[in-house]
Amino acid sequence: MIVATPAIVLRATKFGDTSLIVNTYTRLQGHQSFMVKNAFSKKSRFNVAHFEPLSVLDITYNDNNKDSLKYFKDLSVGSIRAGTLFDPSRNAILFFYNEILFKLLTDFGPDSDLFDFLVSEIEAVGSLPANRLANLPLDFVLRLSDRLGYAPSDNYSLTNRYFQMQEARFVDYFLSDELMMSGEESSYLHLLLSGTEPPFIPYSVRIPILRKLVVYLQLNNEHVKRIDSIDILSSILR
Repeated sequence: MIVATPAIVLRATKFGDTSLIVNTYTRLQGHQSFMVKNAFSKKSRFNVAHFEPLSVLDITYNDNNKDSLKYFKDLSVGSIRAGTLFDPSRNAILFFYNEILFKLLTDFGPDSDLFDFLVSEIEAVGSLPANRLANLPLDFVLRLSDRLGYAPSDNYSLTNRYFQMQEARFVDYFLSDELMMSGEESSYLHLLLSGTEPPFIPYSVRIPILRKLVVYLQLNNEHVKRIDSIDILSSILR
């Protein structure tokens, strides 16, 4: 069966001296992996630059369920990371997104709504003004959690002032451990969840919130383990 579908590139790994294995998340069939032979040859039909992480392609392939690795029959660029390649802040955000999605979408089945959401999130990194970038990783993790069915509950109040990650809600007690946010962190999380005008969050608070939201993802998905790119993001996005 011939399949034509948009696809998000998750990772391209060199195989041998001349080939690539390309992991993608497709709109119609979920996670799919492809072999690109002679990818580095000038005569190759497929340019290696097409397979930059989080590039969005329109691909065609023959779906043979017996083969775990498939082969592209054709592909074209759908929407790519235009305008971000020379912007360290936008690249750091995309690198962070990519690490999460590569781990999260392993063996993930088709979900057209999730796919469309991810494309819009990727495109937003390139289109939003620079003064809107700082909160973007926080918003992404929260919106992604919502799409996957484990959004935090926004029950913040004068009594329930501390976010507890295992319970996924604000509680009226505080324990000093990695599964709780401080009062200041929790108040900013509430503002993010409420959908009001994006708050200015000081770097000294924003990065701890982001690290704890990554822990929140890890609690809800066994594939999202260590996220190394958060260190790069925290050093660039100040």
